[in-house]
Amino acid sequence: MSRILRQIAQRARPGILRAAGLWLLLLLAPPALAAPYTAAELESEKQRLAPLIRTAFRELRAAVPEFDQFRAAELLLSVPLDGPSPIYFGNRPDTQTVVIPVESVRFLEDFVQLEAIFERRGCDRGWLQAYAWALLADGRDLPPPLRAFGITADTAADDLGARLAASDLLGPTLQFLIAHEMGHLLRGDTRGPAEPHSLAEELGADRFALDRAAGFRIRPESLDTVFLLERWRDPGGAQTGGGKHPVSPERLQAIADRLLLDRDMFRSFRSGELGQVQVEMLAYDLSGMGRLMDSARLVRPLEGLLSDYPPSQMALACPE
Repeated sequence: MSRILRQIAQRARPGILRAAGLWLLLLLAPPALAAPYTAAELESEKQRLAPLIRTAFRELRAAVPEFDQFRAAELLLSVPLDGPSPIYFGNRPDTQTVVIPVESVRFLEDFVQLEAIFERRGCDRGWLQAYAWALLADGRDLPPPLRAFGITADTAADDLGARLAASDLLGPTLQFLIAHEMGHLLRGDTRGPAEPHSLAEELGADRFALDRAAGFRIRPESLDTVFLLERWRDPGGAQTGGGKHPVSPERLQAIADRLLLDRDMFRSFRSGELGQVQVEMLAYDLSGMGRLMDSARLVRPLEGLLSDYPPSQMALACPE
């Protein structure tokens, strides 16, 4: 049962649930996380996003080295409406299936646009952490990122930084995330969707994804935001369950080192010196995140976080 359907069912009268045969299932199901998008919104978004996801998957599968092509041809793709959380990307080893939920792609697209707008307007990024923690960890019933902060789709579309961030998320970063899941399957990792991957497994899947990015001469600019959301969701770093991918200083540094080692391979042919600088900036951002994690300064203390940045005031937090 998807998270959205579970929420709908939990709001229904118990008598209806018993009649539908769902009562026992709901008793056994874990508590539902907040769903920022309605099922109707996700159905509509699937028409836009599913073709992009499927195209990226096909291109990545075709780019797998020849010695692994036979196994790559057996990989499948699932594009459900939602997953265990709004930032879930996973795989099912038993069916060799990469799982990329529509909700996760849309949520990241919204969030990187929001981050770009915050940066341009000079707004306090503490609001971003408070939103991420309240929604992803505390299960608060909050609107999607842009809507939560009173930013319309038209405003985001008119913002150059937001447009560029969305373009990267739906391009190189999405390709990296899909390739990462493919890497787990082709490496033979067998952990199911309810088990966290080990550091060695994450490093191996990252190497596979970076190899594909280098082959395409692209760099996943929004990768730092994806990792930051994971840390904001789980500041203590427990990272258990939900098929989550642990984010550690070692993992961030390994990606940064690879970007710097092959910096010419992670820029487009036409980007020249600017492309090299952009690769270096991404590498230094990831390396810096790792150092901050080691010193416990990457996230604000949870105590008082939502009182300093109350959800009720988020719509007024970042005015033009």
